[in-house]
Amino acid sequence: MTNLVDESLCVYCPECNDNKPMTQITWNHLKKHNLTLDQFKSKYPSHYLIHPEKEKQLKELRKKGKEKKKSVFVTKPCWNYKNCNNKVEGVNINVGSIYVICEECKIKGLIHPSLQKHKQRMSRRAKQLNKNNDIIKKRTKTLKNRSQEKIDRWKNKREKTLIKKYGKNWKQTQYEKIKNSMLKKYGKKHALQVPEFLDKARTTHFLKTGVSNPMELKENVDKVLSQRNQKEITEKTIKTNIKKYGGPSPMCSPEIVAKANKTRLQDFLPRFFTFLSSVNLLLLDEYTDCYTYNKYQCLKCNNIFESNWNQIQQGRLCPLCNNKFKPSKGKKEIVEYLKTLGIKNIITNDRTILKPYEVDILLSDYKLCIEYCGLYTHSHDVLEKTRKTITDKKYYHLYKLNECNKHGYNLITIFEDEWLFKKNIVKSMLRQKLGLNTSIAINGRDCTISEITPNAKRDFLNKFHIQGNDKSEIILGAFSKHSELVAVMTFSKPNIAKGSRIKKEGHWELNRFCTNANYRVRGIASKLLKYFQRNYEWTYIYSFADRRWSSGDLYYKLGFALENDPLKIKPNYWYIDTNNLKRTHRFALRLTKKNNPKKMTEQMYRVSQGYGIIYDCGNLKFSIQRELTT
Repeated sequence: MTNLVDESLCVYCPECNDNKPMTQITWNHLKKHNLTLDQFKSKYPSHYLIHPEKEKQLKELRKKGKEKKKSVFVTKPCWNYKNCNNKVEGVNINVGSIYVICEECKIKGLIHPSLQKHKQRMSRRAKQLNKNNDIIKKRTKTLKNRSQEKIDRWKNKREKTLIKKYGKNWKQTQYEKIKNSMLKKYGKKHALQVPEFLDKARTTHFLKTGVSNPMELKENVDKVLSQRNQKEITEKTIKTNIKKYGGPSPMCSPEIVAKANKTRLQDFLPRFFTFLSSVNLLLLDEYTDCYTYNKYQCLKCNNIFESNWNQIQQGRLCPLCNNKFKPSKGKKEIVEYLKTLGIKNIITNDRTILKPYEVDILLSDYKLCIEYCGLYTHSHDVLEKTRKTITDKKYYHLYKLNECNKHGYNLITIFEDEWLFKKNIVKSMLRQKLGLNTSIAINGRDCTISEITPNAKRDFLNKFHIQGNDKSEIILGAFSKHSELVAVMTFSKPNIAKGSRIKKEGHWELNRFCTNANYRVRGIASKLLKYFQRNYEWTYIYSFADRRWSSGDLYYKLGFALENDPLKIKPNYWYIDTNNLKRTHRFALRLTKKNNPKKMTEQMYRVSQGYGIIYDCGNLKFSIQRELTT
C-alpha cells in the first residue's frame, strides 16, 4: 500500500515525538496529551491545526457537495404509522427520521426514542457546563458585549416562536401557566408571596447592594420614574376598578368588604384564643367584636362573668381572682421600655399635678408626662359616664395637656392602636423626646435630593411615620452617600378635610416629613424645604402639628409662623371601628349624597352603625409666605 497523503499539505503535532504527518490536528488527538483546543492555541500560537491550502480545498469540496444536493418536497407516513394514518409533508425527509411525526401525535406527547435520548444527553451536558466557572465567565462576557442589533434580533425571534406556540396572547398564557404551577406547589400565585423566596430575595439584594428593599436606592427609583407615567397608571386602575367593583376602589363592592371582615376575624381569632388560654379564661359565647359583652369562665375558680375583649386585654380579668384593677398591658410595656433606656425616676398614676385626675406616667427629671389612652376607655361615651366633673368631655385630653403645660411639663398622648400596631415608631419618637437617640448621625449637606416613586414613599412612611401613608402630589426624598433613602417630605394641594374649601394657585400643604429611625440627619428638613421652594412655584405653605406629639419646634426653626391661638384650639375627633382596635379619620366616613340619611347628623349615623368616637388634643397651624419682590 502506497501512502497517498501529500506531506507538503500535512501538519505535525509538536507534542508527539514520532513526527508523523497528519492532515489535521483534531481535539480527539489532543485528548491523548490532556489538552483542549484553546490550551493548544495558547501554548503554540504560530502552529497550524490544519494547513491553510488544505483548508481551502476542503471548503471548495463542501461547496460543490452542497450544490449537488437538491431539495425535494416529499410526503411520508407518520413515524407512529401502526397507530396513526396521518402523513407528514417536508423536504428531504426519511421514513426513520426523528421529525417525521404528525401534529396530533406531538399533541399527545409522543417523542421519538432517539430524540428523547438526545435531549437527555444535552441536559446532562448543560448541567456539566453550568458548573464550570470558566464557561460561566465566558458567557457573561459575551452577553455584556452584545450589540443592540443582536438583542433586538433575539427578541424578535423569541416573540415569533412564542406566537407560533401560544398565539398572540402568549404573555397571558405563560403567566397562567406559571400561576397554576405556583398554586400546585406552594398554594400562592406569585413567588414573592412565599415567605422563603421573599427572604432569599431580600438577603441576596442586601449582600449585593447593602439594602434589602431595591426601591431604597436612588438609581432604581430614577429608573422607575423615567419609565412610568403615574397619571396614566391611576386612570387605568380607576377604569378597571369601576368595571369590576362599580367604584374607584375595590372596597366599593360589599362582597369584598364582607371578605375583608372575614379575613380579619380569621387572622384575629387564633391570637384571641391563645391570649385567653394564657390568662386562664374560656369563652362561652360566639365572638363578634371587641365591644359586645360575652360570657367568660375563669379556669382557676370556675366563676362565670360578663365582659368584652377591650376590657380583658387591658387587664380586667376575673373579678373574684383580681379584686383590684390592674394597669393596662400597654402602660406596663411603656414603663418597662423606659426602664431599659436607663430612666430611674418613673412615677405611675400620679395625682399631684392634675388634681383630681391622674397622669399615667410622670418623668420629673425630663419634665415629661405620658398618657396611655385605651380606645374604648377613652371614647366619648365612656368619658361621659366616668369623668363627670368636666362639663364638655370633648376637651378632656386637651384639658390635661394645657394643665401640664401650665406646670412646666410636656404631655405625650399615645393612643392604644399606635402602641399596638406602630410600636417601633412610638419608641423612636419617645427616644427623640427624651434626647436618648442613639442612631447614626449624618449631615444633610452630604445628601442628594430628588423625587421618588409613590411606592417608595408609601413603604417609607408606613415604616417611620406615626400617621402612615398620605395622598400627595410632590414627593421629595433625601439620599445618603450610599444612595440610601434617609428622609421624605411630601406636599399636596389644599385639603378640604382640613378646612380649605378653595384651591388657590401657589398654595401648598406640607403633609409629611420624617427621617429613617436608624439615622439622625442634621439640617435635612431645611434642605428639603429649600429644594421645594427653589424648584416649584409657591406663594403660601402651611402645615399642621399634632399637639399629642409636637409643640411645633421644628416649624419655628424652618421659619414658619403660628397662625392659631393655642388656647382657642378645638380638638379633632376620630371614629373607632368596632371589629378591630383602629381609628379611622372622620373625613374617610363623611356623608355623601348617596348615603345621606334624613334627620341624622354624621356622628349619629356612624354611631348607629356601631362606630365609637374619640377626641384628640387638636392641631397647631403653621404657615410661611413668600415675600413679593417689587
